[in-house]
Amino acid sequence: MTQLEKGSKNAHELLEDLLLWSRNQFQNVSVEPERFKLSEIVDVVFRNVKANSDKKEIDLINEVPNNITLHADLNMMKTILRNLISNGIKFSYPGGHIFVDAVKREENVEISVRDKGVGIEEAAIEKILNKKSTFTTRGTSGEKGSGLGLDLCIDFVEKHGGKIWVESTPGEGSIFTFTIPVKFAPKSS
Repeated sequence: MTQLEKGSKNAHELLEDLLLWSRNQFQNVSVEPERFKLSEIVDVVFRNVKANSDKKEIDLINEVPNNITLHADLNMMKTILRNLISNGIKFSYPGGHIFVDAVKREENVEISVRDKGVGIEEAAIEKILNKKSTFTTRGTSGEKGSGLGLDLCIDFVEKHGGKIWVESTPGEGSIFTFTIPVKFAPKSS
């Protein structure tokens, strides 16, 4: 294992530890909404995960229309997108593609992260969307995870008053979709 690979592995393990810590800490975190263009944030997140996508030769494709703006917590949105895109990379085969797109509906913006990876069995979908479950599997290159990233996504989407769901076909890929209301109204605890 090269020094760079060791450093990358250590950084990944540190991130997993930080996710665990943040999961326990963020219960009192409030949403601090601001206006931003969604397509620009997707580009920022793509740059942040580029090393991982390059390693597996996975193309990241931003299909978010330029005119979609959100009134949401910018850091939470980056975290949601980074986790979903990173999972897409983890469970995609080398040479694949990950697409991010969005549609503005009357009351919300529907954001999707789509891959052509391994897909998820129906029983596993129920487990990964259950925050009490610790279900996790290895990626196509043996990458491991804690399952905490998706839990964080679920919590952050819910804090915005949105919903998250998964459509998947084993062997064909997955689409993780979440909504963010057009008019932010804090969710009462």
